[in-house]
Amino acid sequence: MSSIQKTIVEGTLYLSLSNTLVKLFSLVSYVIIVSRLDLYDYGIFVLLTSLSGPAAVFVFFGFNQVFFSNFAQAKGSGNLARMKGLVREYYGLSSLLLFCFIIGVYIMRKFLVQYYDIYILHYFWELSFFILSQLLLNMVLLLVNANEQFKQSSFLASLESISRSFLVIIFAGGLSAQSVLIIYASAKSIAVLVGLFYFIKLIIPLIKTETPPEKKVLLTIFKSHGKWEIIRVILEQASNPLKLWLIKIFVNVQSVAVVDFAQNMYGTILGFFPVQSVIFPIISRVIGTKELVGRIILKAKKYSLIFYALFFTIVAFVLPYLLQMLFPQYSGYTLFILFVLLHVFTQVYRMGQPALLYALNQQKFLVQIFPLLFVAELIPYIVLTYFWGIWGAVLSWHIHVMATGFIVAIFLRRKYHMDMWVWKDFFSFDEYDKMLLSKITTKIKGIVGL
Repeated sequence: MSSIQKTIVEGTLYLSLSNTLVKLFSLVSYVIIVSRLDLYDYGIFVLLTSLSGPAAVFVFFGFNQVFFSNFAQAKGSGNLARMKGLVREYYGLSSLLLFCFIIGVYIMRKFLVQYYDIYILHYFWELSFFILSQLLLNMVLLLVNANEQFKQSSFLASLESISRSFLVIIFAGGLSAQSVLIIYASAKSIAVLVGLFYFIKLIIPLIKTETPPEKKVLLTIFKSHGKWEIIRVILEQASNPLKLWLIKIFVNVQSVAVVDFAQNMYGTILGFFPVQSVIFPIISRVIGTKELVGRIILKAKKYSLIFYALFFTIVAFVLPYLLQMLFPQYSGYTLFILFVLLHVFTQVYRMGQPALLYALNQQKFLVQIFPLLFVAELIPYIVLTYFWGIWGAVLSWHIHVMATGFIVAIFLRRKYHMDMWVWKDFFSFDEYDKMLLSKITTKIKGIVGL
């Protein structure tokens, strides 16, 4: 238990410090980009980058989280054969699909240029560079995070952000949607080149082990529960860009920029306390101990709620002045941004649910309810966006996530007798809290050199 506490504390602190550094440098580049690009150009940039999601589905065939969860379980049980088989087959297949994707995109471009004239073609090479760099970075980070190397993962995230900021500063005088795409892609490429050292350091010893790899491990996973994950991810990733394009259709391109700006602020708050990312592989590793899993999730919810409530209160007071000074073109959207930021509390409600479903191999359940949830989300999204614009779009988002969390909670309670909301324990302060806070304090002192 002590080692698990240490991993959670260190992972959360390192990722939190990294995310703080990332957000500070991102703020510098973001201020410059927003000041140079009007809402229309930035909206185009957001629409184009949203296409990286469907590209990732093709290359990684929707197996990212399945690989992550299964690798963590194999590592926790010391199953080297399964770890080796997973890495060899997953990265071999995804590399082949990446090559096919590059060739296919080039052929498609030749076809589109010959028969069609759509504005995306004007950004084709810049967009291709961006998507390729993102896919390669995903490959590196997936293995690093699966091995719980949070310090290295944090460094790569910081490196990408710092590189992007420097490039934005250097080319601040000539920023456009095209140049911003190139800058983002270049920063990701720098992180990929450095990340390869960590990647190789992790993968070479595993490959060199005398333990023979488990054969057809991906096929086995696919037959048991992996196919459900593929279906779910394909549908989900197809719907995410669709939402942005619906805002463009029903409202305008400028509104896409506003929604993205607000969601970036939401992501920033999540990044300051990234316990959700930290507990994902740990839950997969200790899934056999139900009491321990419940305690980890309950404490994660408790401290996340405290942190987000305090942070939201501070942001509510500071935001109007921050927007006026740094982002004047968004100053008229203060209430809307706060409405978006309320979503952090839906994440507290759903804390640990994704990790549990993956650890329990319940991807089939996600797929079974996904069509219902997809329709239940898309129809209100279209209707509410049509009548209420971006306010309706965000309201639909809140409702959908809470409804999903409620359904998953009922499923976990009935099938596995797991209740993640034990109010008596939630409001208590026990020995585990004391131990956890002691470890956090000690780790912070060690980081700052006290």
